[in-house]
Amino acid sequence: MDALQRTALLPVVPFLIKPIKRIAANRLWLWTGVMVVGMVGVQLVTQYLVSDSPKSPITPISVTQFWFGYIFPVPRLFEFVVGMLVARAVMAGRFPRIDIRWSIPAIVLGYVVALKAPFVYGFSVASILPIVLVIGAFATADIRGERTGVNNKTWRWLGEISFGFYICQGVVIFYGRTLFGADPFSTPVAVLVAIALFIATLLAGWGLHALVERPMMRRFARPRTRVAAQA
Repeated sequence: MDALQRTALLPVVPFLIKPIKRIAANRLWLWTGVMVVGMVGVQLVTQYLVSDSPKSPITPISVTQFWFGYIFPVPRLFEFVVGMLVARAVMAGRFPRIDIRWSIPAIVLGYVVALKAPFVYGFSVASILPIVLVIGAFATADIRGERTGVNNKTWRWLGEISFGFYICQGVVIFYGRTLFGADPFSTPVAVLVAIALFIATLLAGWGLHALVERPMMRRFARPRTRVAAQA
């Protein structure tokens, strides 16, 4: 799920926390499976019930199908809840112990499946299980105090600026590439352009985090202090 969809769904979190907390620990995986089935159902609706015209200029499906299956936050609530359930499973000690070295190839497999599957299923369905395995494996390894290679300052910094990176990438790619002249580029030039755009997006995301996100968090995300009642 992209950052914009997650942000759009944040207001529903207070309404989901209590019901999800009430789920018995031994039923967390059952409900996770239900959510995955719901994700498949959304894409079945997208494929067979949502209008397949007019065609999108950038995808093999219609504009409406792309909007409903990918952009519209409400149908993506299922995968949002999957994340909450997996977090609970990790905290409750219900996530299976998986060697992180075996979890990483699952991402590659999920990516390949997403490329081969019908387009709408590549949105999230094809990769949801590999993503769950990787996040859960790394989270549980971190809780156990194991070295994962990503529990250091560099990876923490990359995680902190990731939202800013996502927000900036569209602007940088669509407008920044015009600064490099004719498009399409030859392969060597395309590689250099991709590297330059990546660095520019990274710096823009860092700037957004440092100048907007972090000051806003300091201003509005501080816990409220409870003032003791005066006798």
